Amino acid sequence: MTEIFAALICRPPRHSYTLTDLGPARFRMDGKLYSRTDLQLYNKRGQRIECSHYRAGPNEFNDYQPSPCVVYLHGNCGSRVDADEIVEGLLEEGVSVFSLDFSGCGLSDGDLVSLGFFEQDDLSCALEYLANDPNTTSVAIWGRSMGAVVALLVAGSEQFKGIACLILDSPYSSLQQLLEQLAHKYIPQVPLLPYDKKANYDLFDVETTSPASRCRMPALFAHAKDDQLIPATHSKLLMDAYAGEKELLELDGDHNSAREGEYLKKVSSYLVRNLSSSPPLTIEVV
Repeated sequence: MTEIFAALICRPPRHSYTLTDLGPARFRMDGKLYSRTDLQLYNKRGQRIECSHYRAGPNEFNDYQPSPCVVYLHGNCGSRVDADEIVEGLLEEGVSVFSLDFSGCGLSDGDLVSLGFFEQDDLSCALEYLANDPNTTSVAIWGRSMGAVVALLVAGSEQFKGIACLILDSPYSSLQQLLEQLAHKYIPQVPLLPYDKKANYDLFDVETTSPASRCRMPALFAHAKDDQLIPATHSKLLMDAYAGEKELLELDGDHNSAREGEYLKKVSSYLVRNLSSSPPLTIEVV
């Protein structure tokens, strides 16, 4: 049973899709042309990370206008397809969207998921790409569940300067604490592994209260009141630790409930406001 639990942690069901599921590479909304550029980046472990960049254009000269960008980070069972629910609304606001499959997810390389630890490398290579993109004027990060954890880990690492803001939907404050809660709730007779030999990382290294205490950019936390997978207490602990300006949106539903309607409008407004006043993203030498 212990091995089964470990397998569930580091190899959840992998979302399977094809590029067709991402929709057309060029499309129009209200008569305006938009496009999706698919590209591959490589993390520091040499793994291929599949990415998509949605933006307005190109124009008749095959150029793209400079614009702010939101990097969307999916949860542990998701993929870059999950960004579909935010792409249209943000493009209409003049904001491009960059999505990626974390290593071990979707079409990217890798066999295992580390619930935040190694996924930091994937976000870092995406931010490095955007920091060097002349058409990206500022960058914000929107993460859900594991993606929100990755956003906090990288934002608190001080590797990048000028992240406009964070959208943190259902993050966990400590992977060890979360797994203990889940183990006691669902399989109380199974001892928690202090070290996951399959994924080769220490559970104690995936905690976000310390990175949160180093984050100065504004952050909008969101958490469903009836979330049974990651209790809302995790977001409240993180808000207490968070150093920058912060807000909390309490949502109806549970961990996997669709995020739509008023929530997406509030987040979009929050992003546009902070992106418009943010300097360009830069890479810090630490």
